[in-house]
Amino acid sequence: MKKGLKVLILISLIANLFFVSAAITLSPTTQTAEINKWESFSITVSNTYTVSEPTNSTVKEIVFTLPSGLLFINDTNSSDPGSSFSNTSNTLTWTNTTEFSVNVNSQTEFSFTANATTLGTSSITVVSTFVNLSTTTNTISVTTSDTSIPSITLNSPDNNEEDTDGVLVFDCSVTENYALSSIALYIWDNSSSEVYKKILSTAGLSNQSEFDYTFSDDGEYDWNCYANDTAGNFDWASNRTLTISSANACAPSWDCDDWDSCVDGNQTRICIDSNSCGSNSTKPDEIQACEDECVSEWDCTDWAPLECPETEKQTRTCIDSNECSSASGKPSETRACTFESGTSWIFISVVLGLVALGVIGGAVFYFRSKPEDNFNIQTPSTQNYTGNNYGEVSGNSQGYTYKYS
Repeated sequence: MKKGLKVLILISLIANLFFVSAAITLSPTTQTAEINKWESFSITVSNTYTVSEPTNSTVKEIVFTLPSGLLFINDTNSSDPGSSFSNTSNTLTWTNTTEFSVNVNSQTEFSFTANATTLGTSSITVVSTFVNLSTTTNTISVTTSDTSIPSITLNSPDNNEEDTDGVLVFDCSVTENYALSSIALYIWDNSSSEVYKKILSTAGLSNQSEFDYTFSDDGEYDWNCYANDTAGNFDWASNRTLTISSANACAPSWDCDDWDSCVDGNQTRICIDSNSCGSNSTKPDEIQACEDECVSEWDCTDWAPLECPETEKQTRTCIDSNECSSASGKPSETRACTFESGTSWIFISVVLGLVALGVIGGAVFYFRSKPEDNFNIQTPSTQNYTGNNYGEVSGNSQGYTYKYS
């Protein structure tokens, strides 16, 4: 095949692929959904581009991929014309089983139901594959929001109820499609002035709460409960009326202890109704937030130097073992002292003198008590012997006399 012909064929194929990729359009391209509600999606896929070879423009397959926050509801998918439209998890696949059913200037209607579980904007991806295996990708933007208001029910007391002791328990319940924030009780007198309100924090999709209240005056009252969610949606139930005919039977008188020390960011106390009315509606708070107080524990070294120096100042170091940020209560780390010149030398001299006296006294005692001084020395005796100068005992005519000791 000649090189020029190959180039023409290649250009033709590229042009054909380009035209096909621009042929698919979706309607609508944006969709809204309510959080945690089943939403019906109806999408039209149109093949509107005209090409010279219809076979190449025929759609073979269309795949819808749903985002993670949009959960497909089983057995809700359908298409017109029918063909095969199946799903695997959050992927829906339509396969063209009728030749040329989605061709030039043709369209197919798709519908299915999904549950939006995540707030925000996400996209459904639509990939169309043609018979020549070229593809085109489109997206449908889905915005999920929470616009539903909570649903509130007043359980008790009944409407137009008459009470004779003024001690009542109000019961309300609420449901929500995404996330509750709070529920509250309001009571008004017959002049529409607010007598009492109590707001409780809550969460989740449902809540039932009880509120205790003791009326201090007889009369006719209206009451209602209110709830809102984290998106700011709120609603009331219908007002109810009640009559108090003997509300002065018991009025609580609360006696509260002093607040305890701050522990882990909270202080507590105990409050007791001295009248024992049995209602906690007007009971003061027994817990409150606080800031933990850090108490310093100071450890100090000895004063240095031990003897007062010529500067007449001694120092030491003090450290807070509890590492509080405040220096409150920290002991002084410097002090004045009186320097005494020569005091140390006098002391040393006295000590050395005492040591010397001790040594001398010990020596004298030792030498006066030597053992040999106790021996008895005998006085030598002298004997006279007579003899000659030759040592003979007798017959010495010289008459020398010798003494032997």
